[in-house]
Amino acid sequence: MKTKYLIAFISLVLVSTFSAASELPLQIDPFPDSTEEFSESKQGTTYRWVYSPVKKVSNQFIADEEERVKGNLSRAIWVSPSGFTADFVHKHYLKQIMSLGSNVRYDCAKRGCGRSHVWATQIFKYPNLYGLDDHQYYATGNFSSEGFSGVWVLYTAKRGNNRSYTLLDILTHEQIQDGEVKFSIGNWFYVENAEDFRVQDLSSFINNEGNDINVLLVGHSILDAANPLAGNEESLNLARSVRNQLIANGIDENRVLARGLGALAPAYSPSVPEQRVDVLLWITP
Repeated sequence: MKTKYLIAFISLVLVSTFSAASELPLQIDPFPDSTEEFSESKQGTTYRWVYSPVKKVSNQFIADEEERVKGNLSRAIWVSPSGFTADFVHKHYLKQIMSLGSNVRYDCAKRGCGRSHVWATQIFKYPNLYGLDDHQYYATGNFSSEGFSGVWVLYTAKRGNNRSYTLLDILTHEQIQDGEVKFSIGNWFYVENAEDFRVQDLSSFINNEGNDINVLLVGHSILDAANPLAGNEESLNLARSVRNQLIANGIDENRVLARGLGALAPAYSPSVPEQRVDVLLWITP
């Protein structure tokens, strides 16, 4: 049932005539008695996806972890009635997003997010989101479904008028199918090892699509309770073996990075093996 709801939501997001967030079959209800202040959709846009605190460096606002993701953006902004905390309002939306099977890549709260005016004016380019630093909440993650995948961003801040403003951004992009395997820019998938048939398909996909695609390989190993750090080298070697195979298949070595996390990141689904190499594709701006 969750997959059915998510597919319906993604399909409607991609319709160019979409104009009101209330039309989204996201199975997310606005906070009770809230009003929709703004909604829009943009096709084929480049989105600044931030998953770490934002800080000011040399008069520029940057995040240690962020990337540019291309896709179709749908944005909605709601204003809740006074008398409710920003945390309470934020959780109202987040709980529904998570019920669709999405994952959280990064979240923060209050001053741990940095300055609210930076999020409002520099990241989201919507000044009305500027609220109190001690009353702001941010969360973001990925979702994936049949034929489509993307990222979601949720930000809530309480302003001086005692009302909370919530932004929900959904960026979707169609997965590109090569043979029997689907690949998408900006989202994770995994291979088991260098001999996995998906490595060959991935090589063909990158060679066919052009040389502006980069690859990040993150190896994982099975936890050894007696020596938790023993798998670090094993996971790195696993990622390097996949990297070597991609290079042997014609992929530019300067576009393939290999890292190892040992057993620090357990499998995110019962169907995913602990020993694996997670793969992320992104396009050079």
